[in-house]
Amino acid sequence: MSFLESQEFWLSIAVIIGGGGAIWAAYKFGKSLSERELSHWFHEYWVYWFDKNSNQHDRKQALQEFSEIYRGYLRERNDFWEKYGQITVSVVIIVVLTVLLLTKTISPEAGLPILSAVGGFAIAKTANVSNQNRPGPGGPQE
Repeated sequence: MSFLESQEFWLSIAVIIGGGGAIWAAYKFGKSLSERELSHWFHEYWVYWFDKNSNQHDRKQALQEFSEIYRGYLRERNDFWEKYGQITVSVVIIVVLTVLLLTKTISPEAGLPILSAVGGFAIAKTANVSNQNRPGPGGPQE
């Protein structure tokens, strides 16, 4: 039986394609979300305020509002790409270890603890980020 006829080879190829597809899908999602958000920001606020208001005070107030909104947009965008980087690293490690386990290059005793550690790290990072956005047990601080 040749290498190209082995089940491990084709399963490894499927895992690599699946991992690449997951990374590509997350990238496209973030890119479309980022572009849509920026387009919405520009059309809804910038054009409205500077086309409709010619008063100097209103323009100064509008510029301050734009500044705050754009900072919030940049903060959210940077948070997403940070999470995307963490997801990408996790997926690459999982794919490489899965291929090594499928081809029996490494033993399950060596690979499975690493896979569970990477999975636990990814889950812990997600849980940590979501807990930071929640108010404490006594409600939001005032």
